[in-house]
Amino acid sequence: MESLDTETTSPAEIAAEAEPSVVIDEAGAAGNNDERVKKEDASAEATPEFEEVSILAVRDTVLFPNALSPLSVGRPTSVALVESLGENRLIGVVSQIDPRTDVPSPTELHETGTVAIIHKIVRMREGQLLFCEGVSRMRIRSYTSVEPFLRARIERMPEIEPEIGRASCRERV
Repeated sequence: MESLDTETTSPAEIAAEAEPSVVIDEAGAAGNNDERVKKEDASAEATPEFEEVSILAVRDTVLFPNALSPLSVGRPTSVALVESLGENRLIGVVSQIDPRTDVPSPTELHETGTVAIIHKIVRMREGQLLFCEGVSRMRIRSYTSVEPFLRARIERMPEIEPEIGRASCRERV
């Protein structure tokens, strides 16, 4: 698999590995390891959770959370994605910006999509038919691979609830 994500090591991490009792931060100030752990715990609560999922690109289709929808799969990359799932049938469904593109790259897909679970796979003569249910909205943070199919680190987005106190159109008339 080709990886698009690269990791870098900060000076603070190198110093922490070399001498675990003293930590040097990015500014060069020394500190206690316990303080560093507390800061990391506090920052972990503030940063969103990322998870990695396979990405299914769809044309002229939007799958919404809590919606059931059949999705037709025929591209070799999409078929490879479905066949690789095994027991984990959780995928990310993202619409293409231009539906005429046969093999979309990460830049040709929308950033927001839906985490979906595949309930049933029906094999057809020309591809497969997936019966999917939208689970939650998601935002793609970075792509981790493009071969043999797209995989990305995603962040699940909270549901947007309408305000109950606002008057509806009928009440205003």
